[in-house]
Amino acid sequence: MAVIPYEKTDVVDEPWDANEMRKNIKDGDVEALVAAHAWYDETAIKEGEEYPSIKSAYKFIHHMVDKKGRVGAANIKACQSGIGFLNGAMAGTKIPEKDVLGVYNHLAKHLRDAGLEPPTLKRSASISNKEVRTIQLNAEIRAVQQDDTQQKKIVGYALKFNQPSNDLGFIETIDKHALDNTDMSDVVALINHDANLVLGRTTSGTLKLKVDDIGLYFEVTPTDTSYARDLIANMEAGNITQCSFAFVVADDGDDWQIDEETGMITRTILDIAKLYDVSIVTFPAYSQTEAVVAQRKAQDLRAEAEQRKQRERLKKKLQIELELM
Repeated sequence: MAVIPYEKTDVVDEPWDANEMRKNIKDGDVEALVAAHAWYDETAIKEGEEYPSIKSAYKFIHHMVDKKGRVGAANIKACQSGIGFLNGAMAGTKIPEKDVLGVYNHLAKHLRDAGLEPPTLKRSASISNKEVRTIQLNAEIRAVQQDDTQQKKIVGYALKFNQPSNDLGFIETIDKHALDNTDMSDVVALINHDANLVLGRTTSGTLKLKVDDIGLYFEVTPTDTSYARDLIANMEAGNITQCSFAFVVADDGDDWQIDEETGMITRTILDIAKLYDVSIVTFPAYSQTEAVVAQRKAQDLRAEAEQRKQRERLKKKLQIELELM
């Protein structure tokens, strides 16, 4: 992992000089380097090191560092500037695409700690780790009066906390705090995940999201289009009843457990980094194909469990042979 995990600290709004802060960190002070930055070059790690020991391996410094090399509060201007670099300011910054979202979330969380809404991540980061889940929608169509016309809006839950999923090759639940730090600054409501069939968007106010004790509640007031009218008619007739949501889990944002006896794997999603869309779907994705990213981890867990069993069997076999000698 090259993204340094976020840790909550004080946040200050003070003049910022990145070069001075880096200069204040003593050479080889790995603890200070890790505490002050959001990213490191994992290829710079030498044998026996957990993190690189050279300053040049670290980027996105955003914490105050005093003359004695002590790392303090996160700096608002530094966090905003870092997101600006991710979005291409001054030709941007060269870090792997897979790490862009993780660095953004690290910096964005500090800004939210200061009561500020972070700038939207505009850079086209890789979304190869995007996942999709489908739930029974049970949404309602409600009539709302707007000016002299009556409109209809779709309301329901896009996801629910602490409810076990269907068998995805593992059983998954979403923790009630999984959306505490989620980037939901630009989420779209779609039909069948088709970007050409937009029902609403948070940035325009036509899609509203609210996290409560049950899960993520949404309200979308579709624009008056033929496909929106057709969708509402089909939902009212009971022909369409399901909803999907597309998301990315934060680095270290899930917990995996395997029952060594039964082989059953459970996954608890603890931290969703970004929510991309909420979609009303005619045909939900097959359960086995909508969880491909997570299934890779499940397969690794099964392989590790099998290796442990093989080692135990070999150990017992050797013990028996020694006893017979």
